Amino acid sequence: MAILLPCLSFFSSCDSDDHPPVHGTHGKISFQFILSKTYDFSLRKPYTLNDLSEIGSVIVTIEKDGVSQTLPSLPVSGNEEVVSTPFVELEAGMYKLLSYRAFDKNATLIDVLEITLERDNEFEIVAGEKRVFELPTKVKHVISTDNYYNSLYALCLEVLGEDKTKWPKSWDFDEGIIDDTWAGLEFEIDDYGDPTSINGLVIDGNPQYDYNKEGEWTNLALTEFKHMKKLPAAIANLSSLVNLTIRNCDLEELPAEIGSMNIVTLHIENTNLAHFPEEVADMKHLINVYLLNNKFTEFPEVLTQVKDIYHFNMVNEQISYIPASIRNWKELSNLIIIGSQISEIPDVFNDIYKMSILDFSNNKQLGTLPSSLLDTQVPYEGGGYTRKSIRGIYLDGCSFTSIPTEIQRADIRELSMRDNLITHVTKEEIERMTDLNTLILDRNPLDGFPRVESSTLGFLSLIGCGFTKEDVDISGLTSLSPHYFFLTQEEYDKTFGE
Repeated sequence: MAILLPCLSFFSSCDSDDHPPVHGTHGKISFQFILSKTYDFSLRKPYTLNDLSEIGSVIVTIEKDGVSQTLPSLPVSGNEEVVSTPFVELEAGMYKLLSYRAFDKNATLIDVLEITLERDNEFEIVAGEKRVFELPTKVKHVISTDNYYNSLYALCLEVLGEDKTKWPKSWDFDEGIIDDTWAGLEFEIDDYGDPTSINGLVIDGNPQYDYNKEGEWTNLALTEFKHMKKLPAAIANLSSLVNLTIRNCDLEELPAEIGSMNIVTLHIENTNLAHFPEEVADMKHLINVYLLNNKFTEFPEVLTQVKDIYHFNMVNEQISYIPASIRNWKELSNLIIIGSQISEIPDVFNDIYKMSILDFSNNKQLGTLPSSLLDTQVPYEGGGYTRKSIRGIYLDGCSFTSIPTEIQRADIRELSMRDNLITHVTKEEIERMTDLNTLILDRNPLDGFPRVESSTLGFLSLIGCGFTKEDVDISGLTSLSPHYFFLTQEEYDKTFGE
């Protein structure tokens, strides 16, 4: 089986005896599929993910000047490398591919092919000329375990070379059967217990000991990939892969082919990665991004072109700037940027109003918040309003000298501001947060704590502020249990354990 990768190609050709010249105001075009394959140099044979011979015909829908048309069914022919339709005569001008459907030799729709329309999926018909257009496509599902076997073989070959003694011991290519003994792989299993797809790949350079299915204490991590500097392009052949984790490795580069993958969750941790390829913008399914302890010095702004990011977590990356283009993340729920060099946050919170968690802890230079956080609702286009979803704000270890005005409002349920520079809080500041349930102000140089009236505040921590029970009047906090009021670390540990 072969994978068909999204691609757009044009080729002009001169007229020949085999192809009569095109005259007048028309030109000709042929639609084409091209095979992409991985080669095993040790066995001198290709490993492929789809077979072009399966395709018998194609029906193409195009558009010119805002008018769409569906061409008659076109047969395809060729060889194992390329299959093409006959040339079709069209009026000269600019065309856009809207869709196509591929059929097998029995005229049955090949639903394993998933069309991936490019942003510039256009072609020009020039009067008197013939051109070839490569139809963009990818494989929707891996068909058999042989495909996984071939793809993983290609990964090892590119990362580790031809010496198979260096390959993962748990990946038994000699046996040729993939099961749960193959470390680092997450499977979907059918009713018979056989793997139907590889959904997750975890590459970890540090040992992870656990019991295997025989009950033996063994390393289940892919430590053999520890010195991998570039993730191979062959990773794109795993079309069912939705979770990719790479940690504790020498990784410096991701391949451009990652843009064509179906990855939903991307976790990169403790590597040398400092940037993403531009093709990351094409990751249509990506929603969860975790970047921890890598080498980023600039925010990977290319990610802001991925519209459906839901969870973004960046920890200990030395960025100094967050672009305003994060407003593109309309579905964002959790924005977590911890331990960076940022000193301000862009004023975008009326655009990413679905966000519920904001965590900017341990950003030592951060001491202000944008004004849009104060708004509790934002207008719909065309009229009406919707309430913002933000509920938890975490600003531990920053440089705030007071509770920011921008968050003194309803709907905030949790506020944590440990280890800041707050010297004074007022009754009014806290009572403006009418839904506040948890307030943590540990280790701030407070000059006192006011008597607050609240029926919602049920957790209050003032550890390390120098107060005694007599210093803090909690009589107005009708929902606060003595078990959730802390002035010392010992009190906290007694309740929750060390």
